[in-house]
Formats: sequence, structure tokens, C-alpha cells
Amino acid sequence: MSDDGSRSQSLASWLLPAGVSGSLLVLSSSDSLIRIDEDWTGPILRNIDDLDQSVVGIVIGPGAQSSLPEDFEQKFAGLRFVLTLHPNLSPLQGDRSWGLLNTRKGKLCLIDPNDDLILKRFRPSLWKRDRFLPLSVLRRRITPLASLRVAGNACLTRMDVAVEVALGDMPHLEDNIAGSPSFQDKGKVTIPLLAGDRNFRFLKLALTSSTYADLENAHAVLDHIKPFIEASSVLAKIIPSTHGQIDIDGKSGWVETALPGRPLSQINDSKALPSLLEDTARIFRAIAQLPEDAVPFHDTTSRSNHLRALVSNADEQDMMTLDRILALLEQPHRMHLRKSDMSLSNILVESGAVSGLIDWDESGSTKWPAVHIADFALSWTWQRDNLARAQTVSMLLGDRPPALDSGLDIGHMLLLSGMSMRDFTYGVLESYLDHAHHELKHAIIGDRRERVSNLLLDPIRASAQFINSLERPYESSQ
Repeated sequence: MSDDGSRSQSLASWLLPAGVSGSLLVLSSSDSLIRIDEDWTGPILRNIDDLDQSVVGIVIGPGAQSSLPEDFEQKFAGLRFVLTLHPNLSPLQGDRSWGLLNTRKGKLCLIDPNDDLILKRFRPSLWKRDRFLPLSVLRRRITPLASLRVAGNACLTRMDVAVEVALGDMPHLEDNIAGSPSFQDKGKVTIPLLAGDRNFRFLKLALTSSTYADLENAHAVLDHIKPFIEASSVLAKIIPSTHGQIDIDGKSGWVETALPGRPLSQINDSKALPSLLEDTARIFRAIAQLPEDAVPFHDTTSRSNHLRALVSNADEQDMMTLDRILALLEQPHRMHLRKSDMSLSNILVESGAVSGLIDWDESGSTKWPAVHIADFALSWTWQRDNLARAQTVSMLLGDRPPALDSGLDIGHMLLLSGMSMRDFTYGVLESYLDHAHHELKHAIIGDRRERVSNLLLDPIRASAQFINSLERPYESSQ
């Protein structure tokens, strides 16, 4: 039997109407007619005219449309169902679109993506991140496979009678979805949209309460800094604009402008990198020079309490080191805007220049504006040098900029940003504590103990020697 025949056999158990006995006819792409009886085996037929009353349905394999007779609609009129195994073939009028949904147990389920009752029934069997998706987004996860026409009152095996098609709460938005959703384990879905002005935007959906708080904060910060950003020749075109909040299937989402370019993490041109690094440093300087009125309110108490709780069962020395770091970072200084997670993946590049700064979810304020260069350096050493966070922290804390073979000149970036090496070392402390706080607060993130060790305890231990060498509080140069 051909591969198409085998594939159709596996679908036959899903397609034969419940309580109906008979045979299934498979028309494969090799022009073979395979008749599958109730035990799922059967002879190869020579002609489609050999159909008899025992055949209740037909499966048309990919590329098999050329094998259909001219009067196929008339010949198939008495069948209970006709399934076309191709998303773009519809031999009969009135077909419904069907697709495959992959469960966490590896089972491929054939379902109607427009059937809300079926989608809700299958939700518990899906992978964890898919179980939280709004139905209108889950539909986009279903791989198109077939078109199906059902005649009479036949009911498909393991499926309820088809219900009224539901397009979700925002059909006008669904029509504008411009690509596949992307997912983050912490519970955020990003969906590209094509707006009416022919510009792309992103819809960001929150699947958890912590992600909801992050997205709500991001748009509050972006709205607050907008007048200050528009007045900056360096920042005006690289910060996303907000376009309001919406609800889809009970999930909250925020829409923002999609900025052009691709992530700096994907740029490997050694000749282009030096100018891109200089451009990035000038942007960091522009952020540090924004007036204090541009800085949104940001309370670090929750961060301190959260981090102390995470190390409460660790060694006493770890707790003492963490307490001293937190005390150092809380010294009185002028406040600056803190763009969260200034990693290579969140800096977009186009035509040899930085074109966007994305992902403002956990933004707020900081007393150490060199934290952006520290974010950048930690991301660089992780993505380009393949160094663990503790190893990077130990290397970056010191009196002189470290030499990196991968081309990152931290000293030059600090010079262009108007910041000192001591500014940078305090920025490193703030950066890794911020990252640990934001990553570990999401309950959906995996192995807790291992991540606490990798993101927090190991870097704290790597910082201990530097922290103990500090004899007095430090005044920022900014």
C-alpha cells in the first residue's frame, strides 16, 4: 500500500461515522483506489465506478484530483463524507476546513478549528503553553490538512455534531493576523498584525497574572515617556508606540507598533558590528540623559523581598552578600529610565543602524544607567561567547574592562556613553539581580531549584569577592 494509503488508514478510525458500518474508499496520489473495510484492509479497485452501497466515504489523497472523473460530484452525492487531504483542494462545494492538532502525548487529532466545543474539549490534552491560549489564537496553531464535506446526519467518531462556527470576540482583528504567533514560556503570546494603514503591529497577549502585570507596566511606561522620546533625535524612531488594550476570549492584550529590522543577535558581520556597537552606546547615553521627569515611578521593594525569599534557604554567606549588594544599589542617586532587558535579542538593526528597542515589559527606573551596557554585555557573553551567567559576572566585575575575543569593546562603549568602569560594575550587579527577579517570578518557568541556582545563587557567589573589596559607597558619574 502506498504512503498515502497508510496515512488515510490512520485517519479512517477518526472519520467513519459512529455506528455506521461500511467501507472507506481512498483515492491516493498514485492514482490507486484503495477500499478499506471495517478491519482497515481491502483490495485495490480498478475503477471508481466500482463504488457500491457499502462505501460510506472517500478520502482523496494529495495530488489525486487529476484522477477524479468529470462527473465526480454526482458520483459522490450519496456518500456520507468526502475528505480532501490537502488544504487547497475542495472538490465539492460547501466543504469545511479541517486540520491536525498535536497533543502532548504525540497524538495527531483531526479537528475543525472553527468548532469551539471541540477546541475546549481538546485543551486539557495539549502542551502546557497551548492550554492557556485564547481559542482565536489556538486556531492558528492547527496545521491545515484537509477540507471535509459531511452529508446527512452522520457524526464523526470522537467528535460531537458540528456546532455553529465561532470566530472569536474580534473577527476584524483575526482577519488581519499576518503571521504565526510566537510563545514565551513565562506566558506571553506575540501575534503580528497588518493594520489598516498597511503598517505592521504586534498584539501581545498575557496568559498569566504576572505576565498581565508586565504588559500593563510596559504600556504605562511607553505612554509616560512618549513626549520625552519624541523630543529626542536619537530615540524618537526606535521606541514602539502603543495602540491600546483589547480583550480576546477573556485574555487581555496590548497592541503596539512593530518596528523594522532584525535582532542584533542575528548579525554576524564583523565589519558591521563596530559601527552598530557605537550606535548602541549613543542610544544608551541618550536614555541616561533623559530628564528625571521622564522616569516612571518604580518600587524596588518587591524585588528585594522576592530575592531574599529565594535565597532564604541558602548559606548564610549568600544572604549576607545579597543584602550588601541590595544596600549598595539602594544608595541615594538621581533616577534614570530603566529599559528592561537590553539584550541583543531586543535591539533591532536595519541598514547598518539600530532601528528599534523592543520588549519593555519590566521597565521602570534605576539609579545605575550603566545597567543597559551591563544587560548588553551579559547577553553578549551568553549568546556569542557561550558563558554561564556566574562566569560572566565574575569576569565583568573589576577595575578594568575585560577583553573579549568576540569583538565587544566594553571600554569604548563606556567612553561613548559617558560612563565609568565603576558605573558599569554597579550596573552588572543591578542587571543580574533584575534578570533573576523577573525570570523567577513567573510560575510557569520550569525547574525551580536549578534556575534559582543558575540565575541568582551562582552569580551572588561570583560577586562576593568584589563586594567584599568595596570600602565605601560609590557616587555615580551620571
